[in-house]
Amino acid sequence: MRTAIVLIVLAAAAVAIGAGVAMTMNNGGEEPQPFYTDYSADNHVNSLAWNILDHSENGNVVFSPYSLYTALGMLLNGAKEDSATEKELADLLGVGDADAVNAFISKVIQDMPASDEYLSLEAANLVLLDKSVLDEPGVRFNETFAEILEKIYNGTADTADFANDLAAAKEYIRKWVDVNTDGMIPDYKSIATDQTVTDILNTIYLKASWEQAFSKDSTRTAVFHKEDGKDSKIDMMNRMFGHVRYYTDGKFRGVEIPYITTGDEGLAMYIVLPADPADRSVRSEWSKQTVEYRESFMENVRKADYAAVNVSLPRFEAEASFDLCEMLESLGLSICMSDSAEFTQILDNQMLHVGIGKHQAKIKVDEKGTEAAAVTEISMEKNASVLAPDVVRFCCDIPFIYAVSSMTDGTDVFVGYVGSL
Repeated sequence: MRTAIVLIVLAAAAVAIGAGVAMTMNNGGEEPQPFYTDYSADNHVNSLAWNILDHSENGNVVFSPYSLYTALGMLLNGAKEDSATEKELADLLGVGDADAVNAFISKVIQDMPASDEYLSLEAANLVLLDKSVLDEPGVRFNETFAEILEKIYNGTADTADFANDLAAAKEYIRKWVDVNTDGMIPDYKSIATDQTVTDILNTIYLKASWEQAFSKDSTRTAVFHKEDGKDSKIDMMNRMFGHVRYYTDGKFRGVEIPYITTGDEGLAMYIVLPADPADRSVRSEWSKQTVEYRESFMENVRKADYAAVNVSLPRFEAEASFDLCEMLESLGLSICMSDSAEFTQILDNQMLHVGIGKHQAKIKVDEKGTEAAAVTEISMEKNASVLAPDVVRFCCDIPFIYAVSSMTDGTDVFVGYVGSL
C-alpha cells in the first residue's frame, strides 16, 4: 500500500549534500537575529538525522531520516514491553515506548502536505513473514502488531519463502521497491538470507518542483571547492530570488528554497553554509554543534525575514547506501542485534533479533526541482534458542573449567580449563 507522507527532514539530507554550495547575497550589514527558542523539541526524526550525519563516512551523504525512523518505529513495536530491547531502541528514537513513537508517526501523517500535480510525496511499508516459520506449531503473526502495521503505518503484511526460495523472495522485494520509488531505485538488492524470518521494509519517494525554477540558460560551468582542498568543474544553477528566507548568526548562513505547494503545508530545501565563503569545513563544524543548536538554527531559517538572495546551486545526482547494523552500533545499540534481543511481539511464540540492516537513498536536483527516494530494510532472524521465561541460560562463550567425573562417587577422571578456542 502506498500513501502520501510528509518527509520532515528531507532538508537535513539535502543539507548534507548541498553544504558546499557557493552562494552570495548582500544583507546590508544587518546584525544577526537572536535565536528563537520555540522550535519543536519533540521532532525526534531530526535528532536522529543529525546523529546519523555525524556518524556517516566521509564524502557525500544522502539518506532519509524519516524512512529510517519509520522502519525502526515498526521494529520497536515488535519489542517485548518493558524489556531492555525496548528501552535501548526507544532511547535511540527519543521516546518512552512504542505508543509514543506511534503517536508521533500519526501526527506526522496528519500534518502531511497533500500530493498534487506539482508534488509527489509517498511512503510505503511492508512486513514479509517466512512461510516455513509460520508452519511451525504455535507460531503466528501477532495480532496487535498486525493491527498497528495497518492502522498506524498504513502498511501491509505478506509471506515469502526465504528458507526454500530465497531468489524469488529477493525478486519480490526488488519489484516492490521499484514500484514504490517510481522506478528511481529499480535494482535494489535485498539483504534477506535463508535465515530471514521477518523482513521489515519502508520506502519513501519525493518529486517536487521549485516554486521559482532555475533557468537552464543561467546554468554555467563553475568551480566547486571540495573539502579535501581540491577543485572540480561542475554545472552550477543560478537564480536571483527576490523574496526568500535567509538567516545568519555569524557562524553559519541558511537559506530556504520552497517547492510549489497548493495547500497550507509546504516543503522546501534548506541549505546551510559557513559564514565565511572560503571555509570548506562546514560538515565538521556543523557536527561540533549540539542537536539543540542545529534545530534552533534551522528554525531561525524557517522564521527569518525575507531577503533578496542570489543563489548558486550545483545540479547534481547522488546515491548512497550503508550497513544499518553498523550505523546502529555506532549510535549505541547492541542488544537489538544479539541473541539477548526480545522481539517477541511480531511472531507469537518466536523470539527474534535484528540480523542485517540496509539503507539506500538517491537524490537528483536540477533546474526543475528535486526527485529523491530511499528504502530501509531490516532482516530479522531467530535467536539461537527460544527460551521459556523460567529457563536458565548457560552459554559457554566465555572461559570455563570442566571436569569429567564419575556419576557414582564423583571421582574426577579429567579436569581442564578452556581460556581460548
